[in-house]
Amino acid sequence: MQTPSELSHSSSSEAAPGSLLEASHYLRQLIHFTGVSRVLKALVEGHNCLRLRTKLLLWLVLFTAALTSATLLVVLHSAQALVRRQIEQDARNAVLTIQAVQHQREMMLSRRADLLATLAYVRNADATPI
Repeated sequence: MQTPSELSHSSSSEAAPGSLLEASHYLRQLIHFTGVSRVLKALVEGHNCLRLRTKLLLWLVLFTAALTSATLLVVLHSAQALVRRQIEQDARNAVLTIQAVQHQREMMLSRRADLLATLAYVRNADATPI
């Protein structure tokens, strides 16, 4: 198997200029995968052979992931509760607005009926023009 430096030299000399980006992308994937496979292999063999720095980094990653997940769950729950309260408040406001409009309409109809009755009285109880 070729080393990463040999792989990058052979792929850049044989490849066309347009594929240099592809070669560097492949090289990055190869290096990344090699590091991941080494860590996974060490985990499978047992954590006793891991260095202290690796153990601390793994615990730090696990702790950070757990803390991030917990924070996101708390934020999600509080956002849902806030949205629920806002929807309930908006529904109450809508009901109150409709009741106020209905009350105003009833008052307007009552005044109109009073005006028509007064007009009929002024015209000596002749309701035909009304």
